[in-house]
Amino acid sequence: MDVSRLFALALVPAAGLALLSPAAVAAGGADCAVALGCIVGVQDTAPGQGNVTPQQRAFGLLGRAHAFAAAGNGDRAIADLDEAIRLDPSLADAFIGRGTLLHQRGDDARALIDLSEAVRLAPDNAMAHSNLGDILQAQRDSDRAIAEYDRAIGLDPRLADAYAGRGVATASKGDNLRAIADYTAAIKLAAPNAPALHNRGVSYVAVGDLDRAAADFTAAIAASPVSARTYFNRGFIYARRGDLAAAITDFTSAIRFDSKAADAYLLRGIAALYTGDEMTALKDINLSAQLAPNQALPALWVAIVSGRTSQLTAFAARAGTVAWPGPVVDLFLGQATPEALLAAADAQAGPGRARQICQANFYAGQLKLLEDAAQEAVPLLERAASDCPPTLLEWFAAKAELKGLQSATTVR
Repeated sequence: MDVSRLFALALVPAAGLALLSPAAVAAGGADCAVALGCIVGVQDTAPGQGNVTPQQRAFGLLGRAHAFAAAGNGDRAIADLDEAIRLDPSLADAFIGRGTLLHQRGDDARALIDLSEAVRLAPDNAMAHSNLGDILQAQRDSDRAIAEYDRAIGLDPRLADAYAGRGVATASKGDNLRAIADYTAAIKLAAPNAPALHNRGVSYVAVGDLDRAAADFTAAIAASPVSARTYFNRGFIYARRGDLAAAITDFTSAIRFDSKAADAYLLRGIAALYTGDEMTALKDINLSAQLAPNQALPALWVAIVSGRTSQLTAFAARAGTVAWPGPVVDLFLGQATPEALLAAADAQAGPGRARQICQANFYAGQLKLLEDAAQEAVPLLERAASDCPPTLLEWFAAKAELKGLQSATTVR
C-alpha cells in the first residue's frame, strides 16, 4: 500500500481473459459449456473407441474445461486442458485456456510458456496474442505487451480485450491519453465493461479530469458493484471535493468488499477526523496500521490523531528510516529537524521531488500542531495545500486542516 500515490496502484486487469477463442465457440465450445461433456463421449469414451478421434475428444475436453472454469472449478478445468493437450498438442485453444487459468492463479512463468506456444501454433489467433500481452504486462514488460496487443488488434479490430489490455500497458508507461482512447474503444465494443470504465477513470485522474473520472467510476460501479478499488477511487475524488460524507460512504463500501484494504481504512479514518469523529478516526487508522505494519503513513497518522509514537518506533525498527518517508518518521521521533526534513525532500531528483516536498511541509505542519504551535504550522500547511499534487492524500488533508484552523474549531 502506497497511499501517497493513490491512483498508482488502482489499475485493475483488463476484462477477464477468455478461455475459448471465437472460432472455438463457433465450432461448438459454447454448447459444450452448457452440456459439460460435448463431442460424443467426452466423459466415458476412450480415444479410438466409438469412432471418436483423439482430436475430437481433445476438443470436447476443451469445451468442458471452459464450463468448469465458468463454474469456478479451476482444478478440473486445468486437468481437462492437460488431457486435451496430451491428446492433441496442436490445439492452440487448449494452451490459451490453460495459460489463462495459470495466469489467474499467479503462475505467470508457466502461463507465459503456454501462451507463447499458442501464438506459435496459431499465429493468426488474435486472442492468443491478446492473452500473451496480458501475461507480459503482468510481468511489467509493457513494450512487448503492447506489441502483442497491436498484433491482436491487427488480426481482429473488434477484440475489446486487446484494446483494454493495451490501455493498461500504455497507461503504465505514462501515456494516459492513448490509454483513454483504447479504453473508450474497449467500452464501445463490449459495453458496459466495468474494468475498462474503471481504468479509464484512473487515466482521467492522471490527466486531471476528475469529473470524467468520477463519472467513469460511477458507471463501473453500476455495471459491477463489487469492486473495492473503484469505490475507493471515487471516494478519494469526493474527499478532494470536500464531500467527506460521500467519501466515507465509498470507503465503507470498499471495506465491505475488501476487509483488508488498509488504504481504505486509512482514508476513511482521515475523512472521519476532519468531520470531527475522532473516535472513528483513531479506530480506522489503527486498523490500517495493523493491516500494513511495514508502511509508514498509517503509523504517522496514528501519531497525528493520538499523539502516540509507539507504532512509529516499531515501524522504524522493522523497516528503517533511510528510504522516504523514513525522514518524516525521524522528525516525529525527534531524530530530525524540520529544516533537515525539507532539505532531504528537496535533494530528491526527478518526479518524486514534488511529492516529497509536499509531504515534508504537510507532516512538519502536523507536528507543529501537536506541539500547539499553530502559527508555525499554518505556513507549512498552506505550502502543502498550494504545492502538493492533487492525487496525494496530503493535498486534501492540508486543505481540510486549514479550513478547521481558519474556523478556530480544529478537530483535535
